Amino acid sequence: MKYCLSYLILVALAGLAGCGKSIENAEATATGTVTLDGNPLPGGVVELAPMDGGRAAFGTIQQDGTFTIATSAGVNGLDPGEYRIRVTYEPPETEDADGNVAEQESLIPESYTSAEDSGLSVVIKAGEANQIDLKLSSGAE
Repeated sequence: MKYCLSYLILVALAGLAGCGKSIENAEATATGTVTLDGNPLPGGVVELAPMDGGRAAFGTIQQDGTFTIATSAGVNGLDPGEYRIRVTYEPPETEDADGNVAEQESLIPESYTSAEDSGLSVVIKAGEANQIDLKLSSGAE
């Protein structure tokens, strides 16, 4: 299931690759961290949705909570501008002694999974190494 969601996100982003500026024009870079209640979020995806309708970008969250933003075509960097942010996380699947997969809830509140509802945004500036530090709270709704 976790691979299914990641695959769907990547397919959706790939569909946006033709929108906006060409890939050669990715003019800014962005890296960052995601924490939940002060602790690194150990996986997931950060997606930046441009407010002007350009090309979306994303970053896979590493075990230590860090990520690097890339375009949907896999090129590091993105176009300058304002972006809404969403964060998705699917817990790893675990099996019990009988081999049954146990359902687990996501660590993050559902509101963070929607760019419109997350309350997260960033302005990316051209020619800069933009830093995006997302401090999530399990108490968000």
